[in-house]
Amino acid sequence: MTFGPPFTGPQHGIMSNSCTAKVSIFALLLSLVVLLTVMPSCGEARHLLAVDIGVDWVKAATLGASAGRSLPVRANVVLNDQANRKSPQCVAFRFVPYSGNDSLRGVERVFAEQAYALEPRFPEQVVCGMSLLAGRRVPLKNTDKKDDDSTEGERDELTAEDIAAMSFSVLPRPPHDTAMIRVVNSKNNGGANMLEFSAEEIVGMYLAYMKQMAERGLDGEPVRHLTVTVPLLASLAHRQSIVDAAAIAGLRTVRVVHGTTAAAAQLSYLNLGQLFSGPGISTTAAAAETLSISEKNAKYVMIYDMGSRRTEVAVYRLTPSKKHLGTITRIAVVVNNNLGGRTFDHCIARYAEEKLFPKATPKPIDPVLNRQTSTPAARRAAISLMRGANNVRERLSVNQEAPLVVQGVADGGAGDFTATISRTTFEKECNDLFDEAVRMRDQAMEQVNETLTSLQNLTRFEVIGGATRMPKLLLRLSDGYGKMVDRTLNGDEAAVVGALYMGAEKANIPFRGFRIVEKLTNDVYFSVSPPLHASAEKVEKEDRSERYLLFAKGSVTVPAVRSLHFKNRTSDFTFSLEDSNRYFVRAVTVYDVKDAVELAQQVPERMRLGKKTNSTNTIVSIDHMNVVVEVTLSDSGIPFVSNAFLQATYTEETPVEIDTANKTDSKDKEATEVETIQDSGEETTQDEPLQQHQGEEEKKEEEEEEEEQVENEEDTGNPVKKHMKEKDDNTTSTTTASSPEGDGFSEEKKSITYFERSFPLHFRPALVSTGVNMNNSEATAARDRLRAFQQIDNERLQRSALRNDIEGLVLHYKSLDAWDKPTQGGEGETQWKSVVTDVSSWLDDVSDDVEVSALQSQYDRLKKLQVG
Repeated sequence: MTFGPPFTGPQHGIMSNSCTAKVSIFALLLSLVVLLTVMPSCGEARHLLAVDIGVDWVKAATLGASAGRSLPVRANVVLNDQANRKSPQCVAFRFVPYSGNDSLRGVERVFAEQAYALEPRFPEQVVCGMSLLAGRRVPLKNTDKKDDDSTEGERDELTAEDIAAMSFSVLPRPPHDTAMIRVVNSKNNGGANMLEFSAEEIVGMYLAYMKQMAERGLDGEPVRHLTVTVPLLASLAHRQSIVDAAAIAGLRTVRVVHGTTAAAAQLSYLNLGQLFSGPGISTTAAAAETLSISEKNAKYVMIYDMGSRRTEVAVYRLTPSKKHLGTITRIAVVVNNNLGGRTFDHCIARYAEEKLFPKATPKPIDPVLNRQTSTPAARRAAISLMRGANNVRERLSVNQEAPLVVQGVADGGAGDFTATISRTTFEKECNDLFDEAVRMRDQAMEQVNETLTSLQNLTRFEVIGGATRMPKLLLRLSDGYGKMVDRTLNGDEAAVVGALYMGAEKANIPFRGFRIVEKLTNDVYFSVSPPLHASAEKVEKEDRSERYLLFAKGSVTVPAVRSLHFKNRTSDFTFSLEDSNRYFVRAVTVYDVKDAVELAQQVPERMRLGKKTNSTNTIVSIDHMNVVVEVTLSDSGIPFVSNAFLQATYTEETPVEIDTANKTDSKDKEATEVETIQDSGEETTQDEPLQQHQGEEEKKEEEEEEEEQVENEEDTGNPVKKHMKEKDDNTTSTTTASSPEGDGFSEEKKSITYFERSFPLHFRPALVSTGVNMNNSEATAARDRLRAFQQIDNERLQRSALRNDIEGLVLHYKSLDAWDKPTQGGEGETQWKSVVTDVSSWLDDVSDDVEVSALQSQYDRLKKLQVG
């Protein structure tokens, strides 16, 4: 099924990479040449997979052109193997009898609805909501620490409450106490007894499943590029874990986007005319004086996204642009990690347990929720209760009453509990949650109160997410808006479709998009080993506690680049990027520094030898040397080292004779003048061992903003101030030496020129990493195990298909009239009947893990038979 805006490239002037050619009767030959030039790329399939990973549900969609087909392209929602547009985030492991040495062959995997259906019966063998564990640590000691409800960011450490709410086992994995998932065989049937996975492995399995479903919908064409959604305040470790999981699944992540921002992009695509044309909204007088022309013409939208376990509220400023479809700037964000549809489900479940269960016969397990020591029976009861509460909440969205049915909640696991809950009771018991939902809306408006005076200043107040269908929530959120909140987007699919459009350019799919402006949501630090200005004792102890802020959250626009200059670095060193908790650590070893220094020291001698015909009085010497490390903050909000080199600055002194008769300067100006200009910032001193420098990408963003502002000012007829940026060149300065005055004497000056040379350095991932994310060896092992699982699954699928085909052929032959007729003694007639009988007997006796080749051989025997 397709939807969304059509491909807008040709209409907006984007003809590069297009698979169509506009034929002109005046330039037919030129068009043919262009067509032949572009056609090779048309024969190659280009597809982008977008996956919106929630906690309970996953949605996927594809964008691109199939092999041999021409653009335009549209977004296509991926259907799972049950033909559903969204899938429960569940993977189930079924242990089967197997006597071989390969433990993986004793395990079968099922996904989505099939796995979800097995969770109440086999809670220890079904893993649901595995993305919640990505990039998080498991505390060695149980703590009941709870997050606050605002913008402190994504939780980095699981709490005891989190672990108790999971049906499967979660343990700390040494050496960094990362979340390890343990799947246990509840029935020892001769197969494997236990499997352990990292969170990245399980998430990678699910991404591989979505990749397989997408390729099936594309008639087998390969999908290699991925764009994936994460929460607005997702930690660096969580972002990196999702990227690692995609790599394990064989997908290259081109961009990590925020789900709420992706929904804003989808809203903008569907409402280009309304949101990017016409006059802007009226703002406060104080704000109007500080806004640019383009900002005065801006529209403002609020996206309210309540998912199953998290609620995010963001305000975006939409401004027109000539280079893009428009500019989308996030100006406010509020996140609550403890409010969502599951929170309301828990409220219903708590009400049932406290007020309804005591009156039930037979008596249910007590307690069901918040059990510190959970048995399999208690886990099954908790799952059944939460599912029953979820069903009640969803039904109360359209009905005044709903039945609560909890299966197997009585002691011993036998017997069901039934009751009826009204909408009035639900809204009364959970009123504090509705208050919190409205409070988040108000907090977002407080962040923009200098620009927007009320909700009525919003052009759109869009509500999305599966938990926003509650009537009371919609009524409460609409207070002050002047009308009911907007629900024009598909609340389940807006984020995944918007993510497609945001990642299209990175996947080389010709699609004109928006310029997205977002501030960084995580502080990024760096450290160096050996430390800067460290004593010998510190170097021996490898003290790495000293670190420096590189990118500050809330002040740096993504993407960005910083250049760090280190003076007096003459040997190899380790450079680490870290988050505030050191959960995310990306360390690289910068090497070949000594060789680069030696090459830099050889430059003066080489220049002297190369200038034998010139003045022999020219002196070239090294002024100073810096090791430069460039760090890039990608569109995904993940930093990495992108370049490293040695930068050497030289002085070239050349004597110059000047006749005193032509001297015009006074003696007061005969002093020494030396000017030093550095390309990337201020000079590094001993008190400042390094400087942070604005990168090329951020400068480009600033230039684009200035150009767009100039364009908008020109359109309105207002005066335009164009600021020209001069590029600093090498500076030549002169040192003057006076000589005795009088006729026949001349004055000698030295012309000093500064120039720079760069010498590349090499860097590689450090051997030891202290963060929670996987290193190369762990990722490789996880990828190999996933491929082994996929190969086993493919063999099982082939084995099952061949079994069905053989059984079908046997039934076909036995249903023929010739089968029941007495044998006439012909050799051919006797032969085909004996073959059918032999294959049928073989199929009854063969084991379930028979080789695929053996099944194929028996199938071929039946296919070659000739009856009669």
